[in-house]
Amino acid sequence: MNAGRGAWIAGLGLLTVLWGQFTYNHPELEWKTFETEHFFIHFYDDTYHSAVEGAKVAETIYPAVTELYQYRPAEKTHLIFMDTDDIANGAAYYYDNKIVIWASPLDYELRGSHRWLQNVITHEFTHIVSMQKSMKAGRNIPSLYFQYLDYEPEKRKDVLFGYPNQIASYALPGTIVPPWLAEGVAQFQFPGSDYDNWDTHRDMILRDRTLHHNLLTLDGMNSFGKRGIGNESVYNSGYALVRYIAVKYGPDKLSELMTALSRPTEWSLNHAFRKVLGVDLRDLYAAFKATLEERYEILTETVRDHAVEGRLLVREGTTNLYPVWSPDGNRFLYLSNRNNDYFGQTDLYVRDLSNGEDQLIDHGVQSAASWNRSGTLIFYSRRPDHPNGTGSTYYDLFVYDLKTGDKTRLTKDSRGRFPVFIPGDSALAYISTHDGNQNIYSLSLRDLSVTQLTNFQDHRLVHRLMYDSRRQALLFDVTTNHFRNEYEYTFSDSTIRPLLNTREWDERDLTVLPSGAYLYADDRSGIYNLYTFDPAQGQQAYVTNVLGGAFMPSVNQKGQCLYVQYEAGGYKIALLDSLTPVPTEMVGYSPNYFRRNGALKSPIVETDFQGTVRPYEDQFPPMFVSPKVMVDYHTIKPGFYFYSSEMLNRLTVLGGASINGKKDLDTFFRFEFHRFFPTLYAEMAYVTRNTTEQDRYSVYNIDNRLRFRLIQFRSGIQFPIFGVHTLEINGTWQRYRAFVKESIPSEGIEGGIAYDYYRGALLDVTWRSAVHPPRFDGNINPSKGWDLTVRATKEWNDFIDGLDFNDAGTLTEVFVPNDLVRLEADLRWSVTLRPRQRWTLTAETKAGWYSNQNADSFFHFFGGGLPGLQGYPYYGLEGSRLAVERLAFRVPLFRERHVRTGWIIWQNSVIGFLYQFGDAWDDQLDVKQSLGFQWRINGFSFYNFPIALGWEIHRGLTPFKKQYQEQLIEYGNENRYYVTLLFGF
Repeated sequence: MNAGRGAWIAGLGLLTVLWGQFTYNHPELEWKTFETEHFFIHFYDDTYHSAVEGAKVAETIYPAVTELYQYRPAEKTHLIFMDTDDIANGAAYYYDNKIVIWASPLDYELRGSHRWLQNVITHEFTHIVSMQKSMKAGRNIPSLYFQYLDYEPEKRKDVLFGYPNQIASYALPGTIVPPWLAEGVAQFQFPGSDYDNWDTHRDMILRDRTLHHNLLTLDGMNSFGKRGIGNESVYNSGYALVRYIAVKYGPDKLSELMTALSRPTEWSLNHAFRKVLGVDLRDLYAAFKATLEERYEILTETVRDHAVEGRLLVREGTTNLYPVWSPDGNRFLYLSNRNNDYFGQTDLYVRDLSNGEDQLIDHGVQSAASWNRSGTLIFYSRRPDHPNGTGSTYYDLFVYDLKTGDKTRLTKDSRGRFPVFIPGDSALAYISTHDGNQNIYSLSLRDLSVTQLTNFQDHRLVHRLMYDSRRQALLFDVTTNHFRNEYEYTFSDSTIRPLLNTREWDERDLTVLPSGAYLYADDRSGIYNLYTFDPAQGQQAYVTNVLGGAFMPSVNQKGQCLYVQYEAGGYKIALLDSLTPVPTEMVGYSPNYFRRNGALKSPIVETDFQGTVRPYEDQFPPMFVSPKVMVDYHTIKPGFYFYSSEMLNRLTVLGGASINGKKDLDTFFRFEFHRFFPTLYAEMAYVTRNTTEQDRYSVYNIDNRLRFRLIQFRSGIQFPIFGVHTLEINGTWQRYRAFVKESIPSEGIEGGIAYDYYRGALLDVTWRSAVHPPRFDGNINPSKGWDLTVRATKEWNDFIDGLDFNDAGTLTEVFVPNDLVRLEADLRWSVTLRPRQRWTLTAETKAGWYSNQNADSFFHFFGGGLPGLQGYPYYGLEGSRLAVERLAFRVPLFRERHVRTGWIIWQNSVIGFLYQFGDAWDDQLDVKQSLGFQWRINGFSFYNFPIALGWEIHRGLTPFKKQYQEQLIEYGNENRYYVTLLFGF
């Protein structure tokens, strides 16, 4: 019998929804630990300095954060310092009570410059405290799941249920804090904190949105999943609204809001705000919006009346940065995210001003590029296509030859950014980061040798380089606390000195005019504008007066100035044909606006730790348990999932169990071990099903009680390859067993038997590839790239042929070998037909073959249903061969909308038209065709949980009849429906 196949799907079909994707392990790291009063600090040798300063920061800010929220974590918080990739980020895992900090400091064009560790650690610890304060069921219960499965009516006689055609999994979270509030309080930090502050960049983004009547709506602030500056605007708007609440109602109300949201019966954000602040949330937002509009109208009145700005040359995209003139002054380099969704997805281009055409140089470039003296070579930095041998991805330097079109990698794991060409030495200077310390290096282009030029060890941030040929010096930006200042490194005597060094405002992007005067971006007026200063003559003046911001000037020998201008929600590139002074009183908010920065605190600096350092030992957070209620084949199955991951993710366990009133049991368990370069895993599944049948023998009514048990053990190993491929090898042992009890109630007679009907062992090798750029709607509407899965399996299968008596007179199974080799492949390829409208075409090919055509149909491929030709039932197409082609043409109905229905905010929706053809067969291919319509919509539930709803109707175009035992069944020419409600498509 094949009685358990439908049950297997019911028990395990939602496992892939809960399990994350494969990532690199780093067994080469020797982790160490030291403790402070409130923290465990975990680090390795290459993050020691970050850990020491980070520990000082954490203990410094601990009292203020916990005092504001009147909450202290029950145990010491784990603080983990990483530097395995060029990533500038932090993450607070508030259920685990741990914080992960990447040592590289943030250098982001949508925020001002702030000292990294004191900023990010305060931000993430505020998340830990505020989110734990808001938990409804404590740290052990992060969510509750409601799940539903229903099945096709068609099934084989030896199967209990058909294949699922309705699948739903919906989560009720343990916290309901929307992103704007969570990120807003984390940026606000605590009263008096200035480790992060409302800097000129943040003000620029909010001002621009306000004046262009493009503020995020309240529903728009309630979720991420946006393009361009959309996600940053959630941070930005949330920070502004939290500041508004703290000023108007008092910062203590932030703690009270978290307390209100922690109540198990509180599921309305609006109700919580009314209770704490005495005002409806939408009324609060309306007052906040009106205040912004009034403020910015008043502050920018003079700017709007006396604007001075250049002619826009590059408008497409939201990110156009770092224009650099060619030596002849007829071309320029720049970065742009055109044709990409996210702000940081920038590519390197050359614009020829003679014809206005652009040439793409390379993808994934994120810092300024440089020309050689003749303008034939372009030097730039980017991450390589593949990780290094330990799985790390660091920036490296490349050169592109405009004459030949050749691209050459110059360094390996240099972590180099912002390269600048040094003509006299035939060298490149660049910035590199190690353990959070940034320094300047020189790369000889003759022999590729590297020389370190600076030795900063105080975690100052070093930004963009510029070469001054007159003084044979490097110009660069430095941040020691807040704001950038301008410094100079002189090659002749290796000295470093400040050029522009003010404590109260920002000076950045310094370049030198043909006259020898400085030109740079300055925000002392409250708005970034270009500013000139001639140190020889003492003359200084603004040369722009923009409403958004002006940055990154580059001047050619003709005196023309390229610069970056922020307006209408993005960075554009503009051209000034000449530089004309602008009266100071006309510029920005006020000539003295910078005075608001006069009370900023000194930075937190720590260079050594005097305590005890010990080798790291594995540490686990409490086990997380998520109760679930599942409706499966019209029975209610209560159960639970459990999950825990070691603090460094070196060990992970996941499992679940559920049972219904019939004692049908679903259990699974998975263990992952990440201590080696490959990941080792083991998993188990145990599933039972109970059913009854009525029969009649002669004059007797017979009750048959059937119980089926499926046991499977699998263990394997996964290897990452080149960052986009995974090789997996696993072995499986499985047993399917039946228990039969027959009774004649009228006679009080009972009898029974138990037997295995399938015993199998499998050896499987699987290759997976995923090559596609990140897109904000990539899940609901795949538009570029491809995914490939290829699997080869050797199966040793024993399948029951009957029961017989052995020599001892005991009834036992008679098995027939059904050994075979199975090959499967699944390729999905997506392309964009109309990029702006995001019309897409996806082609998916599935193929299968196995060697033993005499094997029982138990081992067949099945080609219909949800994973196959959807115009036919799953079991309607079967055989030892499989070929299915699916073509899906999709058109968006809307994108990045915020349609609110109760607790759900819908963001994107598409419709699709699907054509499918193929077959599953033994002897002769008989192609079947199917036509379908698809509707998809996705968004977020309770602000943070992704939700994806799909509805499909399909119709088989090729009717056919199938003989099954003594019954002739006809398929095709009927509508078939499918519904899914999951976390993704």
